[in-house]
Amino acid sequence: MAELKRTPLYPVYAKYGAKTIPFGGWEMPVQFTSILEEHQVVRSRAGLFDVSHMGEIEIGGPDALALVQKLTTNDASILAVGQAQYSLMCYPTAGRWTTFSSTASGRIAICLSSTPPTRTRMSSGSRSTPRAM
Repeated sequence: MAELKRTPLYPVYAKYGAKTIPFGGWEMPVQFTSILEEHQVVRSRAGLFDVSHMGEIEIGGPDALALVQKLTTNDASILAVGQAQYSLMCYPTAGRWTTFSSTASGRIAICLSSTPPTRTRMSSGSRSTPRAM
C-alpha cells in the first residue's frame, strides 16, 4: 500500500492525539477526544476542518457563472465576492458525483473545492468523470 500523504496540519493532529484514518490517500483525523465532547465544543464554541487535502478548480471568463450554474445544484449567482456555498455536482443521468464548495472570487472567477477522491478522478481523466451536460 502507498504511503499516506499528510497535510501541513498533521503535526497539530499528532500533538493533540488525533485518531487518524486513510481518506483518499491522505492520513486525516477522525476524532480527538470523544464524539460527544467534540460535538459539544463545536456547538458551543467552534470547530476546524482542514481543507488542505482538497482539490481546487478555478473557472474563469465571461461564461464562468453560467457553467457553474449548469454543473452544480445550488444558485451560485447569489454569492457575493468572498462568500462560499456548499453544493453538489450530479451525473447527467442522476446521482451525486461529488460535493463542492463554490467561492465567488470576482466577477469572472469561481473556485470549486473538491474531495480527494474527486480530485484524483479529475486529474487522472477517469471515466467516472461526468461528461458535458
